[in-house]
Amino acid sequence: MPTFASTLCWPGGGAAPGFGRWQFAREPAGLAGTSQRVGAAFRRRRRREEASPRGGLWVPSGAAMALVLAALRVLLGGFFALTGAAKLSQISAPVSQQMKALFVQFAEVFPLKLFGYQPDPVNYQTAVGWLELLAGLLLVVGPPVLQDISNFLLTLLMMVAIFTLVSLKESLSTSIPAIVCLGLLLLLDVCQFLAQTKKMVRHSRKKTPSAFKEPWT
Repeated sequence: MPTFASTLCWPGGGAAPGFGRWQFAREPAGLAGTSQRVGAAFRRRRRREEASPRGGLWVPSGAAMALVLAALRVLLGGFFALTGAAKLSQISAPVSQQMKALFVQFAEVFPLKLFGYQPDPVNYQTAVGWLELLAGLLLVVGPPVLQDISNFLLTLLMMVAIFTLVSLKESLSTSIPAIVCLGLLLLLDVCQFLAQTKKMVRHSRKKTPSAFKEPWT
């Protein structure tokens, strides 16, 4: 097989003066080393981008993200389903009377009262109970669209609950459950957004290299 140096020759067939084979033997090794360094740098950069697809924000892997989302859905969905069932069922007479008295106070500081609407305490309790029960169940076993809607409705419900407790001038310890639930609902929303963003980034990366697979002419 002719070498690279043999292609540079005079018309008579001899090698070009001043150019020996040893001069060209070093060039392929240098080019190979350069290409290896460029390839290694590209792989390191791609690994950093995969670990941080949003410019420095760390995102867990797909399996870890799915596990976090599933755990949050089960935790929040089960909690709201139980609290909703408690509001709808007659657990015991003292508990039911206490809950009815609470919703009488809640109805007096309902946010829409400023616009002239004040719900009936019994209907208010029933509506909140059904909303918590259905949204909690859909958050666990519902399709993705209904899970997003349930998350949004429960987030609004917790905001109303915090507003109600602040309007009644309750202590901070009374508002802690609603604040924690609101924080977890927002965390679930953020995790879902990051998971969707990571899927979009991976999908775009799969399409991008196809443009470079065509041979150069």
